[in-house]
Amino acid sequence: MTTKNVHSADDAALGFLYQAQYALVLLWLEVDDDAVVYLETLDDVVLVANGDTFLEQLKHSLKAKPPSLTVASLPLWKTLKAWIDVLHELDRTHTTKTA
Repeated sequence: MTTKNVHSADDAALGFLYQAQYALVLLWLEVDDDAVVYLETLDDVVLVANGDTFLEQLKHSLKAKPPSLTVASLPLWKTLKAWIDVLHELDRTHTTKTA
């Protein structure tokens, strides 16, 4: 088959597979034995370790040169909207501030 079927979900399936692999690596590298990861809950990948919750937003593309993430990018604003929507579910006393 040389042409892609318009109903193909291979891009989405590979994105979900990437999320799962990323989550496993994240968990593998975590030193907290009680750490857990969740997929597609508060964000693409959520790590809970040492009482802290870390949200990970992943962007995966099959394109050789995917579009840049800029202020005008729709994916950026969708991500910010998703984070705003779950903000009330997070314990902000564990939020990390970076300078």
